[in-house]
Amino acid sequence: VSLFPASRFPFDAYFNAGDSRASGELTTSDFRTSRFGARQSYRALDGTQYSGRYERSALSGGAFGTDVLNLFEANASKRIGVHSMELNGNISRNAGGSNGTQSNLSRVFGRHSYAPADNLSVETIASYNRNDLEQRAAGLSSLLSNRFIQLASFASWRPEAGEPLYDENHPLYFTGGLRFSGIASENAGTSSDTQSFSASAGANYTINPFTRLSAGASLSQSGGSGAGSGGAGNLSSAQNASLVYTPAPQRLGEYTYSWNLSGAANNS
Repeated sequence: VSLFPASRFPFDAYFNAGDSRASGELTTSDFRTSRFGARQSYRALDGTQYSGRYERSALSGGAFGTDVLNLFEANASKRIGVHSMELNGNISRNAGGSNGTQSNLSRVFGRHSYAPADNLSVETIASYNRNDLEQRAAGLSSLLSNRFIQLASFASWRPEAGEPLYDENHPLYFTGGLRFSGIASENAGTSSDTQSFSASAGANYTINPFTRLSAGASLSQSGGSGAGSGGAGNLSSAQNASLVYTPAPQRLGEYTYSWNLSGAANNS
């Protein structure tokens, strides 16, 4: 079913079912499937977009019982001047079957882009993921849970005419980034968590049309607690520099000959 498909608020829904006994194919066990889904979208006059989706799938058979999966999903995106934002998330729940296994998966993702000029951009993302798996056997149950969170931002800037550090004959290009991540897990009553933070910066400098110099540095901090976390925190740093020389290709009769020379230094 499709309602108002060419509008700013289209709606779609579907349902289908299958039965192995009516498929005409030989199978070792009979099974039945069914799936239902619906999606609603909306786009505002200013370009903002929203959408939501629900889906339910079921598989049943005498040999393995009934297995059901439910999925919920939502998305949104909006642009305000030099800012662009996006947010989406989904949750899926799977339960049933003869072994009693259940799983819950959750995910949220967000993105923010900032581009006030052609030569400057900042991209920031944030994400959260959680996976829970419960297994049941012989009257006992065990839970395995994993969680991951991340926040990262990356910026780039190239000076243009009228700005500091601008040189028409020796252009510069700068990059920088920040990142935080955390991982936590739980298994049979044992838990652990680890966090890490890192920062990096880099620059590219054109000495002449054939020679380019690049340099960068990074700093990382990590630590955690519990089993498998690595114990006490660790601090590390790294620096690097490289020089590349690539002269113009030379014509040798019907052939073109090109070569380059490069060198690099690294420290950590």
